[in-house]
Amino acid sequence: MSRHTVWGMVAGVILTVLVVLAVPVMLRAVNGSDPGVPGPGEGNGSTAAPATVDPDALAGRPACPGPTVAGVELDCLGDTGPAPAGARPTVAVVWAWWCAPCREEMPLFETFAEQHPDYTVVGVHADTATAAGVARLDEWGIGLPSYTDPHGAFAGTLGLPGVVPVTVVTDADGSVRGTFPRTFTSVGEIDDAVKEALS
Repeated sequence: MSRHTVWGMVAGVILTVLVVLAVPVMLRAVNGSDPGVPGPGEGNGSTAAPATVDPDALAGRPACPGPTVAGVELDCLGDTGPAPAGARPTVAVVWAWWCAPCREEMPLFETFAEQHPDYTVVGVHADTATAAGVARLDEWGIGLPSYTDPHGAFAGTLGLPGVVPVTVVTDADGSVRGTFPRTFTSVGEIDDAVKEALS
């Protein structure tokens, strides 16, 4: 073999190793994961996050506006209250307790809800670790009503992409008008997306 061929093979092997090492880092960046935030099912530390919720933890959470979101029946991370009088559009943000972008986005949705009482604004926690979802809402100081979807019924029924956060906008009769698989960075961005979906 010539010296040129040997160096070409060495360069090829080195490039392959670099690509293999870079893929997990790139996927983490694309998915918005924070290495300091546990992933799904990882829990905080070496134990898995608990799936069952202490009823006392739910007692302080806000009631959800009825038993369904976009026609999908879900349990509430709190009490289930009556559906609001008069049908109105719904803005549902699908989130998870381990999602770093969700930490930044949830307060924006809470502010959006306060500014727009003409919409029903709720969260849908998309993870089996329901107790971790309740704890995270409390930790973040989020008073937005949130449902739990440990088996993916909401995403499956609506054909949502397998990412969080994703925002779903429905009209007053519950028909999906817009799906936004992205992280919003301001209340104005949320407002623009909702108006676009409902126009």
